[in-house]
Amino acid sequence: MFMTEWTIGTGAGFAPVRALREMVRVQEQGVLSEAEFDALDAVAAHLFVHTDAGAPIAVGRMYPCPERDAVRMDRLVVAPKFRGRLYDDLLLRVMLYKAQQMPFATIEAAMQPEAKQLLARFGFQSAAGQACGGTLMAVPRGGVIWDSACKHEGHGNPERE
Repeated sequence: MFMTEWTIGTGAGFAPVRALREMVRVQEQGVLSEAEFDALDAVAAHLFVHTDAGAPIAVGRMYPCPERDAVRMDRLVVAPKFRGRLYDDLLLRVMLYKAQQMPFATIEAAMQPEAKQLLARFGFQSAAGQACGGTLMAVPRGGVIWDSACKHEGHGNPERE
């Protein structure tokens, strides 16, 4: 079983978010700590997904970009032992649901190139410009495609049965 929690800023709820990002992005991927943790963390909403026993599964960050009439998602990270089990899809779905409730015209995602296929399934397309830490993709708030990840993994796909 898993649970999701939202926290704002870098208060007490940020500690497990920081720990997972530190483990994956800094230690595993070699991103400099100064580049991974920036001033946006203090104002961003952070989604933390964990087991019912508290083990970290995944995290993501979301913040407004009012100058672009957009809300941006970045820093999506899945713990190594939970990769390949659709938690990246779950994290993105929860964040997209929240982003669609915000008053911005566009939802942006600044992700690593390997996330491009996942984002494309939800209607994201390459956007002009580069984002710190990855490729910038965007989808209109009302243009999100709520596709089923299960059919892409062979569950319920008649071609694979």
